[in-house]
Amino acid sequence: ARRQVTPELLGDAMFAGSVDEVMAELRPLVDAGMRHVVILDVGAVATGGSPRDMLRLAQLIRRLRKLPVASRLA
Repeated sequence: ARRQVTPELLGDAMFAGSVDEVMAELRPLVDAGMRHVVILDVGAVATGGSPRDMLRLAQLIRRLRKLPVASRLA
């Protein structure tokens, strides 16, 4: 598996930025049928974190929950 995981593959699967930027990247995936997202806040690890980071994460989760989910195909 190590040989198959390229920097490009990781870049395609990881999103960073403001809540609006992450939402803009995830919205097309949700529209295409994505139903599950794993959120790992690595920013706090890199910067030491702050209450503002937790607020941003909570805002992202709330906005993701409001996205309409495409109905499951039969």
